[in-house]
Amino acid sequence: MKRVRSANLTDCEKLLLIELVLKYESVVDNKCTDAVATSTKEKGWRQLTTEFVSESTAGVRRECQQLKNVCKFALRVQYIFRLIVFAIE
Repeated sequence: MKRVRSANLTDCEKLLLIELVLKYESVVDNKCTDAVATSTKEKGWRQLTTEFVSESTAGVRRECQQLKNVCKFALRVQYIFRLIVFAIE
């Protein structure tokens, strides 16, 4: 089955996502893996997604998993950037 590709995030959407992730940082960045924490994280991501969709002006519907993947990719890029900077120094 071929994956359906969505449009890339606009700069406004990226800024909005950053603001919302910072707002819900204590929930979505929780490292605990027990059932209560996982449930709380899922509720936090759903709430973040709801706010994102309601405040976004791009007109593209974003799913919760799409926003999670964008954040995961951004963290991976940030980690690689830090490795490169430390290797140069």
